[in-house]
Amino acid sequence: MPFEYQSFTTNPNKSTTIQFSQNVIYYLPAVAYYSLSYGSSDHHVEEVALRLSVNQPSQTQLMVTVNAVLQDHGGNTIDNAESSVTVVVLAWTGTDPGTIQLASASNIANNGQSGPITLPSSNLSTFQTAFAGFDLSYGSSDHHVLYQGAGVSGEQSGSTGYVVGSARMGDSSGNTASTATVNGGLIAVAAGTDPGVGFALSANQQSDSPVYVNFPKTLKQAAVMLVSQTASFSSDHHIQTVGAGCSGWSVNGNAVQLDNARAFMNDGCGNHQNDSKSNVTMLVVGFYA
Repeated sequence: MPFEYQSFTTNPNKSTTIQFSQNVIYYLPAVAYYSLSYGSSDHHVEEVALRLSVNQPSQTQLMVTVNAVLQDHGGNTIDNAESSVTVVVLAWTGTDPGTIQLASASNIANNGQSGPITLPSSNLSTFQTAFAGFDLSYGSSDHHVLYQGAGVSGEQSGSTGYVVGSARMGDSSGNTASTATVNGGLIAVAAGTDPGVGFALSANQQSDSPVYVNFPKTLKQAAVMLVSQTASFSSDHHIQTVGAGCSGWSVNGNAVQLDNARAFMNDGCGNHQNDSKSNVTMLVVGFYA
């Protein structure tokens, strides 16, 4: 099948090479889950960031580098061994049908948009976006965190598409991120094309219990990607760990089970996110049997 995906979980600041069955024509890297931690203690935050970069060492391989930052102004930095990121790469392989587009965009400012992306048609059956990282920084000083979040959405104008960004971080004293950017990408399928997959959004989830996403046909496998995430304390605190996404998923018939679809953060004193103000939106790609 021309649509393929590969997923892997890694500690940040490492590279992973993934193999596809045919030549990769288009690809879209996305984050399914991340957990960034200082380790055994909590600290202020100067910058928190997550970035994916991809190169293609061969026609059937992609090498994905996952970089992450969590630091204060006093030299405390991320504990890579206590942090993890699950990456999903969706790819169209084989030959170019001219009816599919997978495209990435980076460094999109809050309320800004990417450069123009050429779509396969102005008449689309699928137009979805996926989240591939963010950069939130207070600048040259550090502060508590009350809220943090980032996500992407899409805009279409005829046969041109744009990825629109949302990114923010702040404390209770009015300090906000001077750098607030997001990375992501879009998936576009021309109307009348049968790509062999279906797409479904699971919006505004915040649950430790399984969440089920149903498709109209029996599935053989599925890929899950973040679209947006936001986490907020009831009052601001230090950060020990911050993250979001779906920690795992499985397929049963025409349903995909999402595990722990949520956004989270905590300090070292037992303070956790306010679940009523925290959530994730996930994009589920179902591969039909």
